[in-house]
Amino acid sequence: MDKWIPVDAGSVCLYDGIVISLLGKDGWNAERANSTLLLQQPIITRPGLYRHIVEVDIRQLSFALQKSHLDGLAVEHIYGS
Repeated sequence: MDKWIPVDAGSVCLYDGIVISLLGKDGWNAERANSTLLLQQPIITRPGLYRHIVEVDIRQLSFALQKSHLDGLAVEHIYGS
């Protein structure tokens, strides 16, 4: 999907932060997507592929998803309550 629709997630979420997991190459800098890296782990069955678990301020979610996509990462999961 190459279209991005801005979403005001802050108006529909009770929390300030949200956790997402992304798949991509080693060395990705989470700060580029206004995110905090919580965990990074290799995918053993796919050499060169890593899981990046990050926390994102809910008001920055749309930006973080767009930026990570432009950096070549794929969203694996968005963890909600």
